[in-house]
Formats: sequence, C-alpha cells, structure tokens
Amino acid sequence: MCNLACSYCFAQESRSKDALKKIQIKAAIDYIMAQKSKQKHISFIGGGEPTLTWEKLKWSIRYIRSYQFDQNNINIGITTNGTLLDDDKIEFFRENNVNIGLSFEILPDVQSSQRCFANSNKSTFEVVDEAIKKLRDRSVPISFRSTITKLNVIRMPEMVNFVIKHYPFMKKLHFEHVTSTENDKRFYNDFIRYFMEARRIGQEKGINIYCSISHGFEKIKSSFCGGEFCLTPSGEFVSCHRVSSKEEKAFDLFNYAKIKDGSVSLDLCKKERLEDFFNAKREKCASCYAKWHCAGSCAMEKTIYNDEMRDLKCYYTKELTKELLIERLDSV
Repeated sequence: MCNLACSYCFAQESRSKDALKKIQIKAAIDYIMAQKSKQKHISFIGGGEPTLTWEKLKWSIRYIRSYQFDQNNINIGITTNGTLLDDDKIEFFRENNVNIGLSFEILPDVQSSQRCFANSNKSTFEVVDEAIKKLRDRSVPISFRSTITKLNVIRMPEMVNFVIKHYPFMKKLHFEHVTSTENDKRFYNDFIRYFMEARRIGQEKGINIYCSISHGFEKIKSSFCGGEFCLTPSGEFVSCHRVSSKEEKAFDLFNYAKIKDGSVSLDLCKKERLEDFFNAKREKCASCYAKWHCAGSCAMEKTIYNDEMRDLKCYYTKELTKELLIERLDSV
C-alpha cells in the first residue's frame, strides 16, 4: 500500500493488494532469530509505505524487541516516505531504537514533483521537512536516500548545499540513479560528473556522499549484493524487495521460500539456482578492472535490461570507478 504516486516507482504497475498476517510476520521473525548469526538486521522496506499499516508494524517491532536476545545486536530499520510521521509514531520509533531511512529528494520542487501525493495536490516537501525536524528534535537516527533522475541529475551539488544549510546534522547522503530503461549515455555521464562534484562539496563539510558504486568501491565482492530474505505481502520470500509481487515477471526466479503451516519452508534448489544467477558474470567481465567492485551488476536489473542497456550500465560503472580511483589517488 502507498499514499504517494512517485513518478519513477518500480511497483506501481505490479503492486500487490495482499496484506501480511501477524502469523506470517511472526514466523519470519522467529526464523531469523533462530539462525546462528549474532547480529540481526530487520528492515521494513519496499514497494509501499509501511506506516499505512501502523498497528501491524507496531506489533511487529514490539515482537522483535520482546525477544530474549541481546537487543544491542538487533538493528531495526524502516524505509518510509515520511509523510505520515506524526508525534506518536516518532516517539514509538525513538523508544524502540528504530533507524529511519527517508526516501527524500531534498530540493522542494523536485520532491513535490517526483514524490507527489496520490490523492492530493499538497506539497510533500513541507510535510517531510516538518517530520525531519521532529525526528531530529527527538534524536531518532535518520538517513536520506535520494533517487536521481534526468530531472535532478545535474542538481546533486545543489542538493548537498541545501542539506548543509537546512539539515547540517546529516553526515551522509545516499544518491542512487533511477533504474529505468530510459537511462542513456548522457544521463550516466551527467551522473558521474555531478556526483563527483557533490562528493567534493560534501568532503569539505564532512558529509559522505555515496551511491552503490562508490559503496562497492570499498569492497571485494563476488556478487553485486548478497540478496535478501524478503517476506512479501503474499507470505512468500524473495531475494530482492523490488520483486515483491507475483505480478512481476521475475517473481518465480526470485522466490525461494514461503510461509507454510505457520513456519518458513525453504526451497534449497531454488536458493541454489538464485545464488548462481546472482553470481553470474558476462564474458566481458573477465578482463574488466571494475569486476570485483561491480561483481556482475544488480540481479534485478539483469531481468529488465537488454544487452545494449547492460553495456551502458557497464560503461557507467567503469567510468565512475575510474573517477573514484583518481579521487583516491589525489587524496594520497
């Protein structure tokens, strides 16, 4: 469910009308908590606005916090558009140590254009801006993730300066280019140029400006991401929250578990097939200097991009990696 009609939303055409039942949420949480890992990360994310089902969300977080487990080792996060964060919700998040990830375009005109209300002409910027100030006043941890499109790609430096002036407490900003079949070489070149300029401005003020490529630059990876244990509204699990509806063409490929008789049933054959897909590389990857940072590209993008689009994405990845290498050398 969602109360916005974002211009670039990946879920609008295949949004599920299902809603999770508490017994399904409980089964997923119990499964996660039963694993041997000492650190747990549980996130409410993807395809809609979690706070629309407030009572169910609140119950889920309370159930997690009721576990006989070192709560310092359980990280709970929520990705929200921020338009429904009233005083009661913010206080609940503070009391339960929930990290707030805001999907937010920062600049007022871009925010209200790209992230508009579904049934109202009211500006979303004003609503989210007020919520940000309340979150800050209550010392609730927040982060911004901005989607970069052709509308705001050349304005990334302006976005950083706006944050410096209006939200000086922010020390990192996540800028990610939109996943779209309309991305072209000019868009990618603009992203590289203005992203690097935004980084330079951020570095002067102690703000880390990053994207998935710059984040991957710091690592040696065998796959672009490790995949997710993502519970969908239908009670099935997928490896990416952007493929969370049966209406998605890639759903069968990404689905590898489900809730059955009140517990998690894992399909090991599907899981193995998914791991192979996530780890798969193109022939040209073998001689690419960015292969250990890109690691074959995003698995979800592999299902929607044709060879020409993937070539463009490879070009972007290599060029941005090169700029990041130059930046690193210049800092030595």
